[in-house]
Amino acid sequence: MLDFVKKLNGNYVIIFSDLSNLLIKKKIKYEDILRSTINIFNTLLENKNTIILPTYNFNFPKTNKTGFSEKFITSGSLFKSLIKEFKFKRTHKPMYNYAVLGKNEKKILSLKQKSSWGQDSVIGFLGRNKSYGLGIGVDSKSFTWVTIHSCEEKLDVPYRFFKSFKGYHINLKKIVTERVFVRYLDKPKIDLKQKYILKKLLVNKNLIEAKKNNVNYSLINLKEYYKANLSHLKNLSIWSK
Repeated sequence: MLDFVKKLNGNYVIIFSDLSNLLIKKKIKYEDILRSTINIFNTLLENKNTIILPTYNFNFPKTNKTGFSEKFITSGSLFKSLIKEFKFKRTHKPMYNYAVLGKNEKKILSLKQKSSWGQDSVIGFLGRNKSYGLGIGVDSKSFTWVTIHSCEEKLDVPYRFFKSFKGYHINLKKIVTERVFVRYLDKPKIDLKQKYILKKLLVNKNLIEAKKNNVNYSLINLKEYYKANLSHLKNLSIWSK
């Protein structure tokens, strides 16, 4: 078991994964990754942590349909497998949906999430509380951990705007909506220099990397990442519309 996983106690832990490199280049078996992840989950739950999976549905804007079925999860096959193994509860937003399990699951499930990354969203909550992001197979030195979008929304950055999406939830049997702070697609993508932020977190041990059975893992302190990005964004030359 990873040492930093054993030390987590009473925290919120959101999981992110990128298995493409592990499966294709390193030839690691999917079953082995799943078994290791299940062991990590059991340790996290034993230590009273609350686990959160990003069960995102990025097809919603096109299909206008969503639900709790695995067919609506576009954020990774690992999460589809894990919701079969554990009795997760689900949030109700159609696109930025989350599966939640653990001691403080009710706190996450009760968040209003008026917008996908606002202060009352899951990501916004994690950035302001005792929480960590656990990466499985992700490049921790470049991965944005989604939290950056919560910082962008709080600062109302000029290269994004609010857009609402609407559709039907087949399990809830009702119309559902979601308000997202999206990027202008007709404008050049801005370099937010995330590698600089992540390097500083790594030096200060707010970002930890480890490898076990040829699988790379990383753990980031989301509260420190949130604070660092708020300060960082305020100093970037992005404030002319």
